[in-house]
Amino acid sequence: MSCLRLLVNLCLVSGVVRGDDCTGGVGGNRCGSWFSHMTCLGNCCHDDFNAWCCPPGDEWVCQGTFNHDTSHCKATKSCSCTDNTPYLVRSVATGPPQVASHSEMDFGACCPPKASGCGVGTSFTWTNQQSVTWKASVSLTNSFTLKQSLLVEGLEYTITLTTSYENGQTKSKSEAVQLAHSCKQDLFTEGTYVSQLGHVSVLEVPVKLYYKRCGVQSEVASTVKSHVLDGGFDCNSAPSAQEGSAPAC
Repeated sequence: MSCLRLLVNLCLVSGVVRGDDCTGGVGGNRCGSWFSHMTCLGNCCHDDFNAWCCPPGDEWVCQGTFNHDTSHCKATKSCSCTDNTPYLVRSVATGPPQVASHSEMDFGACCPPKASGCGVGTSFTWTNQQSVTWKASVSLTNSFTLKQSLLVEGLEYTITLTTSYENGQTKSKSEAVQLAHSCKQDLFTEGTYVSQLGHVSVLEVPVKLYYKRCGVQSEVASTVKSHVLDGGFDCNSAPSAQEGSAPAC
C-alpha cells in the first residue's frame, strides 16, 4: 500500500504521464489514467491502469477494461465494432465493357389534333436495370451498402452505383436524361404519336470493388451489368390511328 501511495504522489508531483502517441504526430483524442496515457486517431479508452486506442472510425467504441491486446494503438480486443455493415467506397473497372445486347427504348408521347409544342422535351427520366455479382465466400457478405453514389472509374460510359446491392440481384432505378434538342412539333392535323427512340446497350464490366467493414478496407472482383443509353436519339412522328405505324393513343 505504501508503494502505491508513493507512486501516486510521484505522479502528482511530476504532472501528467507523457504516454504514447499513436497518430504519427498529427494529434488526436487523448486520454489515460495515472499510469498510462494515449493519443489516438480513433476513440481513446482507459481503465484504472491502462490506456488504449480503438481503430479509427465512429463504429468502434471502448470496452470497460483492457483485454491484453498485443498493441495499445489498435486494441481490437478491448474495443467493440457497433456496425458490421460492409460499405462500398470505390469501384474501378479492370477491363473493357462487353456489350451483352442492344435494344431500343421509346420515350414517345401522344399528341392530340391542333396541339402545339407537343412531344418529348430535353429532360426526362428513364428506368435503368443494374446488377452486381461477385464470387461468394464464407467470409464475404452477400450484400453491400453505399452511403453515397459511386461512379465506376475508368469507363467511357457513365455507370453509377447507388444505395445497396444483393449479390446477383437485378435492381431498377430512375435516372435523369438531358438532351441538347427536344423532340417537339406543332400544329398537328390529327392525333399523332411523337417517337423519341433511344438506343440502349446492356454492358457487362469487370470491376474491382473496394469496401470497408469496421474500418478495415478489403477488395473483391465483381461484374457490373448495367443498361446504358448509348448514341443519339431518333425523333419521328406518325398518325396514331395508322395501324402498325405508331402506338395507339
